[in-house]
Amino acid sequence: MAAVIFAILARSPTTAAEPTTIVSQAEFDAITRFETRLNSADSASEVLRQWCADHGLAKPPIIRAVRSNDAEKPASKVIRQRLGVGRRELLRFRHVHLVCGAHILSEADNWYRPSLLTADMNRRLDQTDTPFGLAVAALNFRREMVAVQWLAEPAPHGAVVKVGTAPRYLLRHTAILRTGEGAPFSLVVETYTSEILAGDQSGAAPLSP
Repeated sequence: MAAVIFAILARSPTTAAEPTTIVSQAEFDAITRFETRLNSADSASEVLRQWCADHGLAKPPIIRAVRSNDAEKPASKVIRQRLGVGRRELLRFRHVHLVCGAHILSEADNWYRPSLLTADMNRRLDQTDTPFGLAVAALNFRREMVAVQWLAEPAPHGAVVKVGTAPRYLLRHTAILRTGEGAPFSLVVETYTSEILAGDQSGAAPLSP
């Protein structure tokens, strides 16, 4: 399974400009339901775990953050401004693919302030496949949306939708995470793939915040 996942990762760039993904109306409705859930929650990792469980993507429905250790993206001036830090403060970068079973549900670029995290949180982020939201849960953080980019649209009525072999990109969220005291400590760019459409969509449990 791991070999399959890493083979897919090798052909799934996050920086290239993506063409619009054409999906069926039923798929577009499912993406809309998924996006509604994201908007009502503070932890995207928890939303993915619940979605994975509801749609039977893996048992148990555990989300793993598969890291790309060779990835590095220096924080831009805009990112530093949004996080309220000067150019001298250390920011760490983490690029991961969030995986449930054999399904790559999303890719995430994350710039964060290690000085606002505990030593154990930083260790888990550096040395384990723990999703960011789970690692920093003790901060009682809240999510502040910066931008939403739809990368999918429904096909014209009656059109045949062709499914590609590599994950297609459907939706991108950019968000700031703030501590319970309101301090910004992370800027994350999350790109969700067509793997969220895997499993049983028709029999899914009702979505709740």
